Amino acid sequence: MNTRILFGRILPVALLTWSASAATVTFTGPGTGTPTNPLTGVFNDAANWAGDALPTFNETTDLSFNFTAGAQTAVTATNDLGTISLNSVAVLNNRGGTTAAITLTGGTLNLVQDTGASQLPSIANLAGSTQVFAINSAITLGASTTFTNAGTGQFQVGNSATAGAGNIDLGANSLTVNGSGTYQFGASAGADRAVITGTGGITVNVTTAASTIAFFGASTFSGGLTHTAGTLVVGVSSTGAAGAVTNGAFGTGMLTINGGQLRATSNGNRTVLNDVTIGGDFTLGHSDAAAKSLRKR
Repeated sequence: MNTRILFGRILPVALLTWSASAATVTFTGPGTGTPTNPLTGVFNDAANWAGDALPTFNETTDLSFNFTAGAQTAVTATNDLGTISLNSVAVLNNRGGTTAAITLTGGTLNLVQDTGASQLPSIANLAGSTQVFAINSAITLGASTTFTNAGTGQFQVGNSATAGAGNIDLGANSLTVNGSGTYQFGASAGADRAVITGTGGITVNVTTAASTIAFFGASTFSGGLTHTAGTLVVGVSSTGAAGAVTNGAFGTGMLTINGGQLRATSNGNRTVLNDVTIGGDFTLGHSDAAAKSLRKR
């Protein structure tokens, strides 16, 4: 099967660290001692939080997931409080079970700046986390935000079968994608998840060539996407016309490629209609050249 990416016009041309604060709240799930298996719990239940007290969510709140004991096969935390404001979300350690993926679902996460600590918002899957971290809640950015995957598990946004899961509203803010791990925005079977909107832009600033960042949402953000390293995967074709994109994997703005690799998914052809700026050497196409080919229009 041939795989190809069709282009529109081509124009000339630090990793985050997460620190706890006095406002750190830790989701533990119900029970004491060995966690239930699978572990599930809602936000609006004091028994699911460290200290058995409902947390207060505001610009100083750091939400933590930290499971180091037990043998749970899955962890699902459901935000049943609607829209909550917080400064950061972090998976500190997820070595409790052999397949203990953490899923955050429900409601909306409104990421806002902690002005008192001059701390911009962030979501992080930190080193030591070995399993998938999935966010199926809607996300809004109240300030420029960083996603970091320094763990060995995949960082997934909107991998649910539910339409609208993981949708991100950038507003006029920027999103920077950091780390050495892999990312998936949306699901291969649904362009209505992980749809990214707003006038802001995205910078993919991963640190290793082995990192893969896949975008499957039919996004409309207009601030452009800049890619520097790793493999950038075109999960859904653009709609519209060359230079006049309606929606697509990289929104409607400029695609700037400063390095790494750009390729389609393995299950179909992909069309990229964004204007493109090439600012460095990069590889076009899948690494398995014998099995797949790319053509440029």
